[in-house]
Amino acid sequence: MIKILIGGSPCTHWSIAQKNNRETEPNSGLGWELFKNFLIAKEKYQPDYFLYENNKSASQGIKDEIAKQL
Repeated sequence: MIKILIGGSPCTHWSIAQKNNRETEPNSGLGWELFKNFLIAKEKYQPDYFLYENNKSASQGIKDEIAKQL
């Protein structure tokens, strides 16, 4: 059996389309809480493969931190 974990960034919190209350700092906010849940699932289930779709318009700081933690 092959285990695969698939997830993605929360567009509603990190997207440039979000004019008000857009989260741009890593390690804080609801968007980051959702990402941490992906990390928890990755650690708990130890998949053979995982896919994490990033949000193209997320701030560079968030993208960098995601890359570091994955």
